[in-house]
Amino acid sequence: MAKIVDIAAAAGVSIGTVDRVLHNRGRVSEATREKVLGVAKELNYQTNLSARRLKTYRQLRVAVVTPQLNQDQGFWHLTEKGVLRAERELQGLGLEFKRFHYDRTKVPSLLSLKGELENLDGIVLAALMDHEAILRFMESLQSPLVTFDAPFQGRNMVASYWQDGLEAGRTVGHWLKTALRRDQAVAMIGYQSSNPNIQRRLQGFQEVLAPHLQKPIDRYFISDALSEEELKIKLHRDGIRLGDYQAVLLAKAGAFKYSRLFENQNKRPLLVGFDPLPQNIDELRSGRLDAIVSQRSSEQVYRGCRAMADHLLYGRHPQEQAHRMPVDILNPGNIEGHLQEN
Repeated sequence: MAKIVDIAAAAGVSIGTVDRVLHNRGRVSEATREKVLGVAKELNYQTNLSARRLKTYRQLRVAVVTPQLNQDQGFWHLTEKGVLRAERELQGLGLEFKRFHYDRTKVPSLLSLKGELENLDGIVLAALMDHEAILRFMESLQSPLVTFDAPFQGRNMVASYWQDGLEAGRTVGHWLKTALRRDQAVAMIGYQSSNPNIQRRLQGFQEVLAPHLQKPIDRYFISDALSEEELKIKLHRDGIRLGDYQAVLLAKAGAFKYSRLFENQNKRPLLVGFDPLPQNIDELRSGRLDAIVSQRSSEQVYRGCRAMADHLLYGRHPQEQAHRMPVDILNPGNIEGHLQEN
């Protein structure tokens, strides 16, 4: 079992230097700090450090704050998978992840959680409210912060994980350019949301695909909270004939409600939706939905929880504070492999 003296010898530094690095006290150059931490990891000293912390310190409590799990068609259940994965891997290290939920449509619902979070050691937050609302939420909280789902910058930040909606929209636009003629009609459907990524998806899609087409891209804003029956009624009432388009971008999680509208599969547009919800996956497998864009939501939360654990247990920070997740376009050929990894 490695000791401080072993790390000092392998790193070529003094025992005192190793002690300062491992216990995050005193001044040490960044190069020396990285070297010592690298050697400690190679020698598996991390376990010893964790055991020592458990003997001398109380349990660390981290809040994971997300919208209510059933909102957004049940999208937030995907994030719970990431928390569970982090809990399994960090079991026994003295960390407890406590879940808190708010109504994503009501800022007071988020603000009402502040009293419950004041004495917690860290916060992992779905930052999809507008920036001002999150600043109000964090103004009296002193805990270190990790955010996911949307970009955020503020005090006490450890790291942020999100997919850039603009990049996602552009990626879908480039993908559809290969399948569409210039004279074909395209629509995109979004909804009014405090999450800036929804609008950025539409913007990126428009930027790439519109110059390729002879006709303007039609844009519709339709609430994602409508049931399938309510959606049918609205489309009929507003005279929106999706069957007249050759492709439709659904910049939302509820793509399955649109793909189920088309009983005649020979007369439906190419349909691209977002997020691998169970309902969307079923539609993809059935052939009624052509592609799903994944933002690796489970991975975002998992990495956020691990970054907070590293910060609280070892005083380590990610090399970069902002982390953009890749854009994955899923189809029936790659969906199974994606699900195994996420």
